[in-house]
Amino acid sequence: MLLKTSPWFLLGCALTMGSLQGQTTQADCIVDQCFRPDVTYQYRFDSHTKPGFVELCQKAPPILKHYLHREVHSYKKRQDYRENAFWPGMDYSNAGRTESTTAGYRKVDEDYVYDATEVVEIDKLTELIASHTFDGTLTQTNSDIDHRFLTVTASPNHSVRWTNITFTSMSQVLATSGQQGRWTGNSIAGCASCGRWMHEDTFGFPTGWISDPAVVTPVDAVVTGIDIFGNQISGCTSTARHSQESPAPVGGSAYTDETLSNEYTDQDLENKVRALMNAQAWGTLRTAGSAMRLWSPSREWLYLRRMLTHFTYATTKDVPYTLSWTELTFTATGSYSVPRSYQFAGTGAVVTYDHIVEPPKENGFTIVIEAKLCRTPPPGPGSVGCAGCAGGSDLALGGPGVSSDGGGVALTMGLGTTGFGYPAGAIVLRAGGPSPDIANARSLSVTSVSADTEVITDPSGALLQIRSAQALAHVEVVSGSQFSVDFLAPPTAPKVGGLYPTAGLASIVKWTVVAPDAGQGSFDRVRVIERRGGIDRVNEFLFEPASGRW
Repeated sequence: MLLKTSPWFLLGCALTMGSLQGQTTQADCIVDQCFRPDVTYQYRFDSHTKPGFVELCQKAPPILKHYLHREVHSYKKRQDYRENAFWPGMDYSNAGRTESTTAGYRKVDEDYVYDATEVVEIDKLTELIASHTFDGTLTQTNSDIDHRFLTVTASPNHSVRWTNITFTSMSQVLATSGQQGRWTGNSIAGCASCGRWMHEDTFGFPTGWISDPAVVTPVDAVVTGIDIFGNQISGCTSTARHSQESPAPVGGSAYTDETLSNEYTDQDLENKVRALMNAQAWGTLRTAGSAMRLWSPSREWLYLRRMLTHFTYATTKDVPYTLSWTELTFTATGSYSVPRSYQFAGTGAVVTYDHIVEPPKENGFTIVIEAKLCRTPPPGPGSVGCAGCAGGSDLALGGPGVSSDGGGVALTMGLGTTGFGYPAGAIVLRAGGPSPDIANARSLSVTSVSADTEVITDPSGALLQIRSAQALAHVEVVSGSQFSVDFLAPPTAPKVGGLYPTAGLASIVKWTVVAPDAGQGSFDRVRVIERRGGIDRVNEFLFEPASGRW
């Protein structure tokens, strides 16, 4: 594929395409020597919803937090003891049957206690229930001694009962059975003194004392959750809620406490979507596209799309080129652009350079614009800080370091890789001939910065700190002719006054640039010192005015 020429190239450049070998030759160009590469795109995309339990009381609408751990404790107690020699009577009639109870002696005694806990833990990776445990007890006792007369009439029959004594009790234990709860124990109905005295009966049932001896029934019941009590909520937050019954049970209380923990964070969802996305193959080749991020209003669902950008162009063998482009991002809060570049030597063949555009950090999309391929001009006398001339796309942390081809001095300090293995960018310093800014920190620039790399500058734009996934690059200014860039371990503390604290952070590599003769007004000598592993490596460059080379 041959390179396409851009309109501004046609204004001032002549281009001859080598059709047989796929090479280009350029005549001298006054404006610039640039071409427009062919640009195509492929996608990876996926989406996911947060698992777990939604926060109990919404803290910051419309956002809904999710948690992976839930604990519920429910308690209910009821105690009712009443004894009355003149317990009121009552009358009841339905479908030709009447029941009439006289006033008289009655004693009722009821005790009930329910105390249970349920804990659920969801696995972050599989999003399945990792554990579901139960624990609790249930005890209940009811006794009723009733010496009132009960007369039942259903014409032409009737019966008269004088005494009725009943007793029931229950004792159960709740334990975990797999992913469910299991109540086990015994239920007892009747007792040695239980029964009723039938004074008269024409329905065909026996009269006299009819006993109800104790009968024990085993209990074995499976449940998927414990009982929840309370019709009134008090003290509710995102992770805690207390519910209680109002009015309270006779002689006791009833409530449920719920707590949530182990939040499934936005970053957890981001990691999940990226893992799903990266497990896919790149999609169909397209001629237009964008990287994208889309959060749902509640931040419970996330869609991400990465874009693999292919820049294809013909090259002339051994000719230095700089491929540059701009990533333009649009979000709800505005738009911004990030320039990027890549420098290489031509091979004499058609070349394709691949670059992954990450989704923006907030809802929005990113497109690639202004892609162009330019012949890299040799550095002129006094030129400094050629941002966008950093070589390579796989820069090691703090390297590859200092170099010179005689025509200039170059210092490239890679920022390592992102959390997903892609280049995080680089800090660069470029000097052609001697200049008062040759060892000035303000001549530093950053290039090919990833979306995950944070660049911190002062109000004038001078670099102060650059944080990548692997390091914190801290710029230390000694004077206008000496500075250092110290690559430190990633910080764990938050920023103070706009900068990350550096105290206690281990130094990985430290670069120092100094113009030792600046005090005498000479900038023909530059010293670049690399300190790594406690060892200093000194590189010194001397400019020869006669040859115009270092």
